[in-house]
Amino acid sequence: MKHIFLLLFIITACSHPTPKPPFKEQLVRTDSIVVLKKLVNNRQIEVTNIIDSLLLFSQENGKTDSIPFENYLFAFNSDMDLNADSYKDLVIYGHPNMHGQCMPFVFLSNKEGILRYRPELSLFNIQYDTASKHILSFYLGGVYSEFTKDSYTWENDSLKFLRGASFQVLSPMGETLLVFYKGKDKVPYRKLKNSSEELWDTAVFKGYPDVSFVTEIN
Repeated sequence: MKHIFLLLFIITACSHPTPKPPFKEQLVRTDSIVVLKKLVNNRQIEVTNIIDSLLLFSQENGKTDSIPFENYLFAFNSDMDLNADSYKDLVIYGHPNMHGQCMPFVFLSNKEGILRYRPELSLFNIQYDTASKHILSFYLGGVYSEFTKDSYTWENDSLKFLRGASFQVLSPMGETLLVFYKGKDKVPYRKLKNSSEELWDTAVFKGYPDVSFVTEIN
């Protein structure tokens, strides 16, 4: 009889598996991997970065995507809505380069709030400007390297380049070159030497919009 009760106990335990622990948002770093767990659009998202190798991206009730990632998961932003569809997008930022700029890896929401990796959106300092309804991107270089500002618009689900400008200091004497370009191939249409910094400040869009991200979860 004792064995029968033990058998019934084992069968009952096996038929009621231990429930999974509740989902907890966290960002964990080790010497070889970084793991980000985050709720985005009320879906459980998990991103595992095998440093200098891969990003493994999975979301609740979805498959795991493997993305080449010769970088380090430095930071993220899960509050942006880049395509103005009222769903949040997820942006993963790689380690800052020599100019302090972080390459973004964008996971864009669709009409159901499901995230999909969009490599064509890896534009430095990408953000959505609610006033112009344009996507803005800019790059801040070093002393003699190129600074850029670019503006894009959405056409259905594709991003279309509108116009841009670049600014560069050419010599220690302060000689500068400001170039305006437009069209699919970014064809230059105006070049100005030794223009004022005020002109560059208002080129394409005014100044440099603030870009925010977080490097930890409290």
